[in-house]
Order: sequence, then structure tokens, then C-alpha cells
Amino acid sequence: MSRKSITVCMVLFAVAASAMPSTASASPVLTHPTGTTLATGSTLVGAGIGTSYFKDGSGSVLAQCSIAKFKGSLVSIFPPEWTITTWTLEGTGSVWNGMHECTGSSFGFGNVTYTTNGGGVDGENVTNGTPYCLRMTGLVSFSQRGGACSQAARKITIILDSTNFGECKYERSTAITGTGTSDTSGSSVLTWAPNETTRFTRAEGGSVLCPSTGSLEMSYRLETENGEPIYIS
Repeated sequence: MSRKSITVCMVLFAVAASAMPSTASASPVLTHPTGTTLATGSTLVGAGIGTSYFKDGSGSVLAQCSIAKFKGSLVSIFPPEWTITTWTLEGTGSVWNGMHECTGSSFGFGNVTYTTNGGGVDGENVTNGTPYCLRMTGLVSFSQRGGACSQAARKITIILDSTNFGECKYERSTAITGTGTSDTSGSSVLTWAPNETTRFTRAEGGSVLCPSTGSLEMSYRLETENGEPIYIS
């Protein structure tokens, strides 16, 4: 083969390669059980698995909630990125401010009601509450920051109203990070562990009796609005 022919073949190969989608850049993806990729605009639901906790710096439980759920809309496929519009944490305690209280710790924190939503969602209007932007950063990792995915990043604020300590306001200025895995059925599971990656600091305006820090420990199964499992692949 002549040098000219080799050069032409190399150019054609380079052009063809550049036109092919990159498997690495396309991962991870969120799919239906059939393998079909979820379309942008799809509603995603995070259904809490087991008990969700808020723990202090020593690992002691400040609050535990039996019901946890978030809801949002997929805004990007590669990488998967969606705006969470609603985040709810409830327990089985008395109703306060329209929500069932979560169970408090044994050392006197009291039962707790979470306030996490902004913009009037569920009657709540926390500055730096929802919306949040949740993004898969790898097959086994994700991050969640304050602000919708179409907006600039900002801090996240959550408020815990304790029956004994009053209002405890916590903030985090950087994104929460966690792991994304699959359970035995193949459903995608997002998990936050109680460490530096989920730690919030007590903000001004909260009771001085409130612990200085608190971390999240919770897992969510990703589903469509009708309860169909969503896979990470």
C-alpha cells in the first residue's frame, strides 16, 4: 500500500472514531428495566429504605424518621442529573406544622420535625431549601448541591424543630456526596453515610442547645412516579 493510501485510511479512521459515541463518556445512565434510557423530563422518585437518621458528631442519633421521600425531574441524561423539588422526612409521632414528628434521641433532644423545602413547596419556605441538583458522578457515586441544576450552586439549609431544644438550623456550603449501588432486584440505591461528606454545621439563629454538627444517614431506592424501578448502568 502506498504512503498516500495509508494516510487516507488513517484520516478516515480518525473521522469515523470521532463520530462514534464514547462508552466512557456515556456512563453512567439511568434506564428502565427493559434497558431503555430514561428521557429528560422524566419524574424520578427516591423512596426511603428503612430508617433515616440525623446524627451528631459522636455518632449519637438526634432524630430517626421512618418515612423519607424525594421527587424531581431528570434534566440531563449524560451524566444523569435531576432537580429535586421536594424532600420529605416524617415519623410516626404527633402532627406538628402539618407533618408527623420523627423520633428524637434518648438523651433529651425530643421528637423532631424536619423543614427542608423552599419556594412554598408543601407549605414550607426555607431559604436554601429545595430545589437541589442531584448528579451521578460515576457508576457508584453521586453528589447533591443546593440550587436547581439550571442555577448556580448554593448552600443547603435544613431546619429541625425539636420539642425540647426548639429550632435547630443546620447548613452545608458544599455538595453532599454518597454512593450509588444496586440492590438484589437491580434497582438503583443512593446512600448517604454519616461522615464529612454529609455533615451540616449549626447555623446562626438556632438554639445554642442544638448540637454543633449533624450528619445524614439514609438510603433511597430510585423509582419512576408509578413505582417502576430505575437502574444505574
